[in-house]
Amino acid sequence: MAEATYRGLEALGRRPFILTRSGFPGIQRYAFVWTGDNESRYEDLALSVPMLLSLGLSGIPLAGSDVGGFGLDAEPELLLRWMWLGALYPFFRNHSALGTRRQEPYAFGEPWTSQMREALRFRYRLLPYLYSLARTAHEEGLPLLRPLGLHWPGEAAAWRDDQFLLGEALLAAPVLRRGERAREVYLPPGGWQDFWSAERLEGACLHRVAAPLEHLPLFQRAGTAIPLTEARYPTRTARWPFLCFRVALGSEVRGWVFEDAGEDEDVGAWSELEGGFDGRRLELHFTDRSGHARQGVVAEVWGVAPPTRGQGYAYHNGLLRLDVQGGGAWVAWD
Repeated sequence: MAEATYRGLEALGRRPFILTRSGFPGIQRYAFVWTGDNESRYEDLALSVPMLLSLGLSGIPLAGSDVGGFGLDAEPELLLRWMWLGALYPFFRNHSALGTRRQEPYAFGEPWTSQMREALRFRYRLLPYLYSLARTAHEEGLPLLRPLGLHWPGEAAAWRDDQFLLGEALLAAPVLRRGERAREVYLPPGGWQDFWSAERLEGACLHRVAAPLEHLPLFQRAGTAIPLTEARYPTRTARWPFLCFRVALGSEVRGWVFEDAGEDEDVGAWSELEGGFDGRRLELHFTDRSGHARQGVVAEVWGVAPPTRGQGYAYHNGLLRLDVQGGGAWVAWD
């Protein structure tokens, strides 16, 4: 059925989007998958992480779970936590059964609506990174959601089912229990940076971190650059007029973004940000192969002191922004 539907849409000149709850091996060639009729419980919220990691390792990278739960009545705190986790799912939807409490983001009023709106806005900002990971899954077979042990197989502590990687650059540690405002996070070897506070943390150990309602614990790997964009909707193409690479400093810095028309047979193109940081000088170069007009391309570094000199940069209150649309920019701390 999925294959027949795929062929029919393909014949109309469209890029097919099909969703199924089940299928034989090979279903990933034709459809996204969701994990079936879960319920509005923290147990089901937590279970979605190993389920989606297992699907990804089984060759089905584009999958998700019903955010908020399909059966039973969702509570606002559960839905908010699930919205932030769902913002990182390859397939993200809020879906519930007839006869259950309404669980749209606006259903519970303030302050919940504003907090859930921020999760949705973050999803839109993250689309260039998610789309690039989807292309990587197509080209190389690597899933978007990955267990830590996939990249650190020799680290026994990395084999956890309550954390995951989104690509190689982001590590998420969602809150999976009612009422928690802090949790334990294992960071693999290397340097890491708190995505929200810019605090730098060492890996190969456990950390006790804050987990407020406003977002989920999220950490960026040192040396990576994550492509983000503005929270604009709707999205009809995967061409991003404005790009903002969030940089976590490392001796080498690299980030990629894939863009195409979002429909038809456009082959698309990879563009990349490259550079390095030696402790005193940061230099970044952007190679744009997209072929479409840009409104701007910048790189952001949070939590640094003001540089003493440089080219193509602006600094304010701990935020360093480099304009790399023309090719490159640099700063130095003497």
